[in-house]
Amino acid sequence: MKAKRSWYPSGNLNWYLVLAVDAAIFAFSYFLSYSLRFEDAQELEIHYHSRFLPTAPWIVAMKIVIFGYFGLHRGMWRYTSLADLVNILKATVVSFLFSMLFMFMYLFPFSEFSRSVLVIDMVITAGIISLFRVSIRLYFSRGSGQRGLKSIFSGQEAQGREGIPVVIYRVDERGEMLLRSLLSNSTGHHLRPVGMVDDDPRHNGVMIHGLPVLGPVSNLPEITERFGIKELLIASRVEVAQFEIISRMCRELNIHMRVAPAFLDERRNTIDASALRNARIEDLLSRDPVKVDYSTVENTFHGKRILVTGAGGSIGAQLAKQIAEFGPETLILVDKSENYIHQLEVDLSARFGQLNIVYRILNITNGARLEKIFEKYKPQFIFHAAAHKHVPLMERDKEEVIMNNVGGMRTVADLAVKHGARRFILISTDKAVNPSNAMGVTKRVCELYMLHKNKQADTEFLAVRFGNVLGSNGSVAPIFMKQIESRGPVTVTHPDMERFFMTIPEAVLLILQAVTIGEGGQLYILSMGEQVKIKDLAEKMIRLAGFTPGKDIEITYTGLRPGEKLSEELVSEREAVLDTAHNKIKRVAVKGAPWIGIDEEVDRWLNECSQEPDETYRQIVDWLKGRQEQVGEDDGSRISAHTVER
Repeated sequence: MKAKRSWYPSGNLNWYLVLAVDAAIFAFSYFLSYSLRFEDAQELEIHYHSRFLPTAPWIVAMKIVIFGYFGLHRGMWRYTSLADLVNILKATVVSFLFSMLFMFMYLFPFSEFSRSVLVIDMVITAGIISLFRVSIRLYFSRGSGQRGLKSIFSGQEAQGREGIPVVIYRVDERGEMLLRSLLSNSTGHHLRPVGMVDDDPRHNGVMIHGLPVLGPVSNLPEITERFGIKELLIASRVEVAQFEIISRMCRELNIHMRVAPAFLDERRNTIDASALRNARIEDLLSRDPVKVDYSTVENTFHGKRILVTGAGGSIGAQLAKQIAEFGPETLILVDKSENYIHQLEVDLSARFGQLNIVYRILNITNGARLEKIFEKYKPQFIFHAAAHKHVPLMERDKEEVIMNNVGGMRTVADLAVKHGARRFILISTDKAVNPSNAMGVTKRVCELYMLHKNKQADTEFLAVRFGNVLGSNGSVAPIFMKQIESRGPVTVTHPDMERFFMTIPEAVLLILQAVTIGEGGQLYILSMGEQVKIKDLAEKMIRLAGFTPGKDIEITYTGLRPGEKLSEELVSEREAVLDTAHNKIKRVAVKGAPWIGIDEEVDRWLNECSQEPDETYRQIVDWLKGRQEQVGEDDGSRISAHTVER
């Protein structure tokens, strides 16, 4: 049953205060309109007694009701927004129309009442109400109490505010958003911005929200001495060379540098100060911030039942956190690691306690238990992130990688079809392209099985393929960080090894966007930019920590491990890449039908794997090679020669 609209919050003292102030403004505006209309004192006195006094109570009461209908007595003045100002304008216009009808239909003949009084009253009411509320907003956005108001008019806010003195680097949209967030102090962050720094000379001396642009970042020593700066905050993308210069300068001045993540959404047109973090290696990759259509993503997932497998892993956990932001009806999180699921529950419960989130410890190869989840919760969207991913380990355990990656995927996919799920999204990897290891081979089988299932079911199947993500469990960045903390050496397998990289949050954002623009039976790749040499990544991390590569910390080379390649590919030379509605999401045109016969083959491989895992793996490789030879130039599943080497 739809709740009734309520504009009378019983028991709220703030509401009574708002109502009293608004009523006083309505009465004052109505009286002022008479004073402006009738300049002659004698004429004003006549209309005051004959027109103003009899009608004022009705006019004030009518405005209270109409303003209440538009919700203007329920808001908090300190959070007055553009939407509130629009509602004030609407309410005053409606009040004017009702006042005209009331006057001329019930009280006075048309010729005996001055219409201009009501027009003047409408303008004055809108002006005073808006000015009053905006003034309160400014009062609280610059600090609390008399101290904040005094600082506005004295122009000494930076010195008058309490907190840790900070400067923000770069005058642009994101820099302004961060400054506005700090000034509003909505999160109690204890930071006191004293100004901004920017290398563009056109900005020097400009005032932003009452604070000055203090010059280029090269002025930081003088700025620090003058204001006692303790932190420099970066909200915008900064070129790698400039970022390293700023980082080095901050270390020399003993200033803490913090960064706002590039993926922060702009739905609320602000950057929450609580999201500021220490500089990380991803800040040195020179990647443009990811932008997605949040309204489309929210419309897709809000109020839906969503299952995430492998929810305890790096990608799965981030999927869970970002999907929770969009308000699903039910979010079912499955992983076989109790430690990961426990930590995820702790994290999500603190932020999304009101959501219906289901946590289950479960191996996805257990079809009977998994089916109970499908029967009970009937998920509409399935994000399949569960998979073994560590290449050297999987080279030594072919049975496990086949049973988990292929067997687990088939179990989840078949149940999705059986229980009428709307969409199944496979999280794939660049290692599935020309695979040279067991992990890549099994993920390529998963891609083909996904394409096969889409041809025979109402459930739409699609896959999203991307490269390495920074910060994931077992990735190079956390390993390098531990080695740097131990003063080295930092170990790199080969000086020429290179990989695609992106951050976990931006990868997941693009996955969610791909689901909104994607179609069933399609394979998508995320634009990863240029490949990064692992050696260069190690050197940047060493410098970011304040050391010199080769001097303070050595880099040593250990050689390629089994199944590793010097570089990865997002598509093979036989796959066509097509644009989509998003510039960082591409569609891979899979030519031919390389999935034909895969259903029977997967059954056979899973039945034989436990007895002869190595032989089964060889059969899978041979089958993929046969698909390539059968389809020829139309197939995108060319197998690297290294794949079959023992």
